[in-house]
Amino acid sequence: MNQIALANNLEGYQFNDFSYFLIFYRRYGGYIPILLLTLGVYVVAVMIIKLRNGEKIQKRHKWATIFYLTALFGLLNIPNNYTTGVIRNELSFIRSFPSAAAPVVDVIRRGNKLTIIGTRDHWNRVIWEGRIVFIKQSDMWTI
Repeated sequence: MNQIALANNLEGYQFNDFSYFLIFYRRYGGYIPILLLTLGVYVVAVMIIKLRNGEKIQKRHKWATIFYLTALFGLLNIPNNYTTGVIRNELSFIRSFPSAAAPVVDVIRRGNKLTIIGTRDHWNRVIWEGRIVFIKQSDMWTI
């Protein structure tokens, strides 16, 4: 797929760490949260048992648990927000704001692949060349 994309000057088909993480997470997404939640429940249970027995819990253990649970929350929720789309029109305008009156950042051709990170009205919020920009939903196919 990379070779075809390079031959046609298409962007978004590069396989990087972020796309590998999303593919890995979507494939094994059922097992990873179960494993992490089990570990989190174990750690919290140990802390509760220590409190019941009157033992002191070190401050760094409390902070580590809070950090772990926050990271777990992010890991469970963030990958679901990312989808992928392919440009369907011959030429599409990428804008800096979700408005037809917004300045055009770039013009892209059919076949370019973008990461959709959200929507606003009938606009998709996408990542293009490291920037967050907007494109009409009617200009994209969602994969």
